[in-house]
Amino acid sequence: MSEPSDADKIRLKRLAKLQQQAEEQQRQQQEQQAATAEQKQSASSATVPKSPLQQQQQQQQPSPQVKKQPNVEITRPITLTSPAKSSPQPTGSPVPQQQQEQQSKVAPAKSFEDWQNEVLSRILQVTLSLDTVYKQGRCVYLHGLVTELEDENAPQPYRLSQALLDRILVARLSIDPNESNDEYPEDVRNDLKVLHFDYLLACWKRAHDIKRNTLTRSRNLEQAVLDKRLGVLDAVKGLLISYSGLLIQMPDMFPQLEKYEKKMMEM
Repeated sequence: MSEPSDADKIRLKRLAKLQQQAEEQQRQQQEQQAATAEQKQSASSATVPKSPLQQQQQQQQPSPQVKKQPNVEITRPITLTSPAKSSPQPTGSPVPQQQQEQQSKVAPAKSFEDWQNEVLSRILQVTLSLDTVYKQGRCVYLHGLVTELEDENAPQPYRLSQALLDRILVARLSIDPNESNDEYPEDVRNDLKVLHFDYLLACWKRAHDIKRNTLTRSRNLEQAVLDKRLGVLDAVKGLLISYSGLLIQMPDMFPQLEKYEKKMMEM
């Protein structure tokens, strides 16, 4: 084997030197990375020393007491969902005022027939049932009209109604106050002695007050129900005025106390 030339020796020395420099540079980089990692770890765990003044202030300040909250077990309420699905309502658009008014309308608590019977009894102070003589004030039991309804086989229970208004007024005004009328209580007998014209005027005032209260307090009723009630009140007011005019023109049309007949003749 031939001995390497001088040029080969120089190249080998350069290669060895370059390899040594590369290894040295790699070692330095590894040491630098290790030192950097150690510094980061020590910086995260190390605390900055405080000055004596800061330490004294910290000792003087009372440590805040943490109030221990009681352990409260929160249980969610169980909600039962109905199987019936309702149509979803749009949440973004407001409900029109007309639709709100329609939704607020409620059905009456009693039937129209029952309401009609009670209101007419209160206005005219009459009844077709002995059990309700004092229910709407001090009412006169119209036994003559009840007898007529029995003969006609009218459905029971008998109720006062707009259809019977004429017959109701005739039956009430036809009771002769000059008779004993022992079938009535004493306070009712005293009411029969009132002048017919004064009785009709008092009835008209009661009908007027009830209509005013109906308009004020029944705004939530359905319009059809309200119109029917107002129709009954208007009908009874008109009929009372008509009978008042008849009594003025014909004072002897219905029996009255004799002293009142002379008074009516002078009117």
